[in-house]
Amino acid sequence: MEFFTRFFMILLKIISKILQPIYWHLNREQPPDLPPLKNPLFFLSATELAKKIRNREISSEAVVEAFIERIKAVNPQLNAVIENRFEAAIRDARACDKKLEAGEVSISTLEVEQPLYGIPFTVKEACGLKGKIKKLIKEKIACLRRGRVNIRSHPVSKVAMFPVFLCDVGAIIGAGASLIGIGSDIAGSIRVPALFNGIFGHKPSPGIIPIKGHFPLSTSPTFQKYLVLGPMTRYAEDLILAMKIMTKNCKENLRLDEPVDFRNLNVYHIEEFTRSIGDQPVTGDIKNSIKKASQFFQKRGATVGQAKFDNLDIIFEIVISMFFCMDDMPKILLNPSDPKHEVNPWAEIAKALFGLSNYTKNTIMMKLLQDTNGFVPDSKTRYYAKKNEELKIAMENMLGTSGVLLVPSFTSPAIVHNKSFLNFTAASYCLIFNIFGFPSTQVPMGLNSEGLPIGFQVVANRNQDRLCLAVAKELERGFGGWVPPS
Repeated sequence: MEFFTRFFMILLKIISKILQPIYWHLNREQPPDLPPLKNPLFFLSATELAKKIRNREISSEAVVEAFIERIKAVNPQLNAVIENRFEAAIRDARACDKKLEAGEVSISTLEVEQPLYGIPFTVKEACGLKGKIKKLIKEKIACLRRGRVNIRSHPVSKVAMFPVFLCDVGAIIGAGASLIGIGSDIAGSIRVPALFNGIFGHKPSPGIIPIKGHFPLSTSPTFQKYLVLGPMTRYAEDLILAMKIMTKNCKENLRLDEPVDFRNLNVYHIEEFTRSIGDQPVTGDIKNSIKKASQFFQKRGATVGQAKFDNLDIIFEIVISMFFCMDDMPKILLNPSDPKHEVNPWAEIAKALFGLSNYTKNTIMMKLLQDTNGFVPDSKTRYYAKKNEELKIAMENMLGTSGVLLVPSFTSPAIVHNKSFLNFTAASYCLIFNIFGFPSTQVPMGLNSEGLPIGFQVVANRNQDRLCLAVAKELERGFGGWVPPS
C-alpha cells in the first residue's frame, strides 16, 4: 500500500466532505420532471420495433419522428445530444419504407442481414462516423470540453446523433429518447453511465469489436486492449442483438446464439473490494442488489458463492500503476493556443474548484493521475504488475467457461453534478476488468429509496460475453430492468 496514493485518496474524501454543504446548496432544488412517456412506441424494444417495421405494421418514418420529438422534449434539460441529423434521418427512414413497399428488400433477408433495419440509434461523439458532419462546435471548445467531433469512418456506425464525450454522462437512453447507443469504455465509460441512468451497458471482450476511428486513440497495444466499443440499451434483448451485429466480423466463436443453462452456471459475488484506508465504501443499496441477484440464481439451480481474492486491499494501486504505465498516452489537456502541448493540471484543478477552468474536472483529474502515476513510484510498477497478474489468474481460474462474477460498477448510485471527480477512486471497480480484458455487463436493478437507479456489473472470463448477456436478460425478467423516468 502506497503512502502518497492513500494520502491522495483520503484527501479526496476530506475535500468531498468539506464541499458537501456547497453541493447541497447548489443542488437543493429538485430539477423539473422529464415529460412523461405517452407514446406506446417508447415502451417497445428495438427488436420488437424492427419486426413491426419489417412486417409493415408501422413505418420507420413514424418511429424516427417519434424519437426525434422525444429528444427535442428532454434534451433542453439533459444536454445529451450535441449534434443531430434529424432531417437526414427522416429522409433515410422514408427510403427504408419505400424499399419495403416496393419489395426491394424481403422480410426474411432483413431479419438475418439487417435485423435493426429502420431503427434510429445514438452514438457517443468519441466514436468515428461514416460521412461528413457539420462542426457546430468550434475547434477550441471541442478540444477543451467536449473532445473533437470525429468525422472518420468506423465500421460499426453509418449515421447517428451524439451523446456526450468520454468522462461526461449522457442520459438520452434512460430518458426514453433513444433505443440503442454505441459507447466506448476504457475505465467504465459504458458501465457507469448505464448504472447512473438505469439502463443496460456491455463492455465487450477486447478485440471482438473494432475501435478504428475512435478519438482519442493511441499506438500503444495496451491502450488498444483496454479500450473497447459496446452497446447501451434499455432492454436486454437489444443489448444481445446489438452485440451480434457489432461482432458480425469477429473471428472468435462467441456463441452468442447458444442458450445458457443456469443450472450449470457458477455465480460468484463480491459486494465490496475492500474497506482499506482511503477507499470509497459501497452503499447498502448496491450491496443489497447483488445479494438479491445471488439469491435469485440460487433458486434457479445455479451454484452460488462469495468470491475471495488476495490483493484486493491494493486494488487502486494495481489499476493506477497498470493503466498509467502505458506508452503513448493520448493528450487530454490540450492547450488551444499550442495544440502540441498540454496545460498544467495542478493549475487547472485549482481553477476548476472556483469554476474558472475550461476543462472538465474529470479530465483534469485524469491528467493529474497520469502525470503522477497515481503517486505510485516507478520502482513499484513491476511489483504491482506481478500482483495484477496473480489476481487476474486467480479470477480466470475461478470463472472458467461457466462462471460469472457479480460486483459493483461504482460505489454508489448517481452522484450530484460536478462531484464525480472527487469519487475517482471508485473507478477501480470498472477499470480492473478493462485491464484484465474481461467482458462485463451493467444490469439495472430498479430504484433505491431516493428514486435513483441501482445495479451492478456481471463479469465473465475473456470471450465469454454470452454469459454476461444471458445473466443480464434473466435478471431483467426477474427484477424488471429499466424503469421509465417519472
